Amino acid sequence: MKTYFEVKIGPILSRDKDILSHFCFEHGCAGISETLPFHQKTLVYEPEIFENKSAYMSAYFENAPTEEFILLLKNRFPEVGFTMSEENEKDWLKIWKENFKPFHFAGDYWIVPSWCQIPEIVKKYLLIDPGMAFGTGTHETTRLAAEWYLNLVSQEKPKSVLDVGMGTGILSFIARREGAEKVIGIDIDPECVRVAKENSELNRIHGIDFSGTRMERIEEKFDHVFANIVSGVLLSIRQSLVRVVRDKGTLILAGILKDEKENFIKEFMKDGSWELLGNKDLNEWTSYLLRRK
Repeated sequence: MKTYFEVKIGPILSRDKDILSHFCFEHGCAGISETLPFHQKTLVYEPEIFENKSAYMSAYFENAPTEEFILLLKNRFPEVGFTMSEENEKDWLKIWKENFKPFHFAGDYWIVPSWCQIPEIVKKYLLIDPGMAFGTGTHETTRLAAEWYLNLVSQEKPKSVLDVGMGTGILSFIARREGAEKVIGIDIDPECVRVAKENSELNRIHGIDFSGTRMERIEEKFDHVFANIVSGVLLSIRQSLVRVVRDKGTLILAGILKDEKENFIKEFMKDGSWELLGNKDLNEWTSYLLRRK
């Protein structure tokens, strides 16, 4: 089995990171990873990196680092500790695929990896090949959003749906399958747009417009909107969400940690535009169904 070598270095000060990285690359390093100290305030999306605190670095080598590298590392950076280990190279994609099996998702829907056979007991299914995009259906927030929507369409039928941050397109596919005439999915990640379009072909679900259009460029109003995104982003786009949901339309919010729920919903609803229809938790995550006043 092929192996590689990892040299773990640290603790190091932020000011020394670039010098150490350059030193490692000069001596045959194939890649660097860093573990940075940070703090993430409640409801704030972007973490604050502590630049002046100690950090750790791992340098990766295809072959064993030379004795010269070890001696120079000790002499040039005597205050920095390090350890070296030989690791077995793994095909992480293959391992992940072997462990990603068909599973019950929400309602009658199952998620079936595109490389697996469809179980006989399955009534409704979505074939998913996530690639590098977020959204295999295993995350609690996606499941919460789907459960809210399937319950909603048992009582009313949204004709137009916007999926904000659609990832692999799972929620868009369910909306289309459940009768929405117009479905638009947007995501700022080009990989998500590509993967969602591929999954649309896999499932033979047509008529969905997937694009990288930014939220502020959306001008029309929708009967229903999905927003399955982290809480800080939801708060930053809340005015845009008010704008794109028609009067008496519905909005599903997911991506909020339970620890944040009280502060989050108070902040999100402070302008009085929404009626809270329900709140549902799953493990450490929470979600909301709102109606536009």
